[in-house]
Amino acid sequence: MSHDVPSCAARLSMRANIAGSARRARRARLLLPLVMLVLLAPATRAVGPSGPPPPGVPAADSTRDTTAAQSEPRRKTMAYELVKFGRNVHVHEDEVVRGDIVLIGGELRVDGEIAGGAIVIGGNLHAGPQARIQGQAVAVAGRVTKAPGAEVADAVSLSVLSAPVFVRFAAMPAGELIGDVLKTLVLALLALPLCVWLRAPVEHARAQLDTAPLRCLGLGVLALPAAAFAIVVIGFVLALTLVGVPVALVLVAIALAVTFVAFCVGAATIGARVRATLPRLPRRLVVSLMLGLVCLRLPELVADIAALLTPTRPLRALRVLDTALEVAAIAAGLGALLWVAWSGVASRQAAPARRAVQDLGAPA
Repeated sequence: MSHDVPSCAARLSMRANIAGSARRARRARLLLPLVMLVLLAPATRAVGPSGPPPPGVPAADSTRDTTAAQSEPRRKTMAYELVKFGRNVHVHEDEVVRGDIVLIGGELRVDGEIAGGAIVIGGNLHAGPQARIQGQAVAVAGRVTKAPGAEVADAVSLSVLSAPVFVRFAAMPAGELIGDVLKTLVLALLALPLCVWLRAPVEHARAQLDTAPLRCLGLGVLALPAAAFAIVVIGFVLALTLVGVPVALVLVAIALAVTFVAFCVGAATIGARVRATLPRLPRRLVVSLMLGLVCLRLPELVADIAALLTPTRPLRALRVLDTALEVAAIAAGLGALLWVAWSGVASRQAAPARRAVQDLGAPA
């Protein structure tokens, strides 16, 4: 019996140890996930999408694409195709043209984006620092200028004489005087054929203007703006179609020719008055026309000479007087031409009536 008591105590102690080991194992199995979670949590935060990348590791492609998309400006559509006549156009930084731009007789400034090309006829094209032109930038009789940072696929300037040539010529001490003298000579050369081909109409209009100057001037003042407005509207409407562009150009050429003939009629009338004070000069149309051109251009030439002698005191009043005299000569000449044309139509319509009266009054 004495030996059974220790053996029972030993077995009880062994069972207690086994039970304790089992409880410690269960606790370890419960604590192990918590320990792993605590250890892995910092690593999960480090590689998460919202955290910054470690030093030396480049950012993900998606983050770079998102940043690039956010940095690009969002532009609103200004137009899909843009065609303008005689107007200045400005494409702002927040605007985009989803096509081509064609501008005739105006200036184009681009600070935004043009998805196509840009063509300017009779003007300059300037691309700002934020400009982006995906096609060609062409300036006919003008210049294409690009600011640093502008993106232009190709720039082309088509001009006989570039703008710097005119700038340097105008900057000369006698540049304006030489230019006005050349202008007078060109007008005289263009007026010489009128003395041969259109001598009779010009003489009839000059005689009519000499007889009733106020009536011709008033008629020309009324007809000149109305004719200019009608030509602009008709030319614009014709230029919208491909077939109408040549017709519009012909119409503009005819209008310029009529304006020049009217100017020559006014100049010939003034020259005839001056020639009357100089009896030794021959009484010919070409002499009257040349004298009238010199008289009309004289204030501008005197202003150029005065500006050359005293550059600090330019005579602006003489330039204004020269412009007023030329406009008055054109208006008066146009009125005289219209009156002669109306008188000719009226006389042709009245010719049958006069012949009928003469036939009735003739003896049987």
